[in-house]
Amino acid sequence: RTVFLNGIARRAASEDGPSLHQQTWENELDNALFDSGSLKLFNSHYFSSAEDVLYHCIFALDRTGIDRNKVAVRISGAAEERGELFELLIKYFTAPILLEGPDLLDRDPALADRPYHQDHLLFELFLSRHMLFSFYR
Repeated sequence: RTVFLNGIARRAASEDGPSLHQQTWENELDNALFDSGSLKLFNSHYFSSAEDVLYHCIFALDRTGIDRNKVAVRISGAAEERGELFELLIKYFTAPILLEGPDLLDRDPALADRPYHQDHLLFELFLSRHMLFSFYR
């Protein structure tokens, strides 16, 4: 989660106004809410449906008093464009977008059909396995 939070903090610092950054895993959600580059709220939740994710987004906004019509919603992780979660968020927020990584790295051709916004999943898996292996060495 540190990789996610550090990356979006840099992105949020260049944005004017509030932004809600989501990272979804298989059944986990990280929400980071920024206002003019300042972190206002970060929380993690388990979810079982797109409605659960929407609930946690609205809850984060209610806790901070940020208007849902003024927040930029940025999504990364397991969400798919035109998937159930993305379609639900479009109904409640103005133009949510999937964050895509820059073309700075040469990607293996085996990953060509995988969206950039899911690259962090591979990175996190690598880190968790590497750290576990190093711990037991």
